[in-house]
Amino acid sequence: MIRMFLVFVIMSVFFGAGMYYYFFSVQIALITGLSFGGIMAVFLGSMNILMHKDVRKADGRLKQRREMVISMPYKETFSLCKEALSVMEETKLTYVNEEEGVIRGEKETSVYSFGEKLECKAEALSEITTKVWIESKPSYRFTLIDYGVNLRNVESFVKYFESKTG
Repeated sequence: MIRMFLVFVIMSVFFGAGMYYYFFSVQIALITGLSFGGIMAVFLGSMNILMHKDVRKADGRLKQRREMVISMPYKETFSLCKEALSVMEETKLTYVNEEEGVIRGEKETSVYSFGEKLECKAEALSEITTKVWIESKPSYRFTLIDYGVNLRNVESFVKYFESKTG
């Protein structure tokens, strides 16, 4: 809800300023700015809701994160994490450190986003169990709407991981 308010304010101010510059009328600037901001907030908000396949899982946050406990040794789990990230569409691995258990990747700009940053961390709980978490967030801090891209990234990783672990 706060994001839609921000979209409304940003669009209203910029469009209203443009109209004021063009017409030199405060009334026209206010009416057109508020109208355009409202229309854009409703349109972008509706698109964001429609693009989330499962709104209950999305919970409105841009940054998505999941944790799993896997019944596999650490080294095998880490290798599978690396494989899962590298096979994701348009993902480039940027950092791999097996000692820390961290793998980072980036996705390029697409129709739905300006790119995402992915991070996977594996932590040995015992000789045969490993805790894994995956996180996907927008590349740019000022991103207001992600159209479910980060949720799909996390779900794609989890689905691939589960298909390989049985």
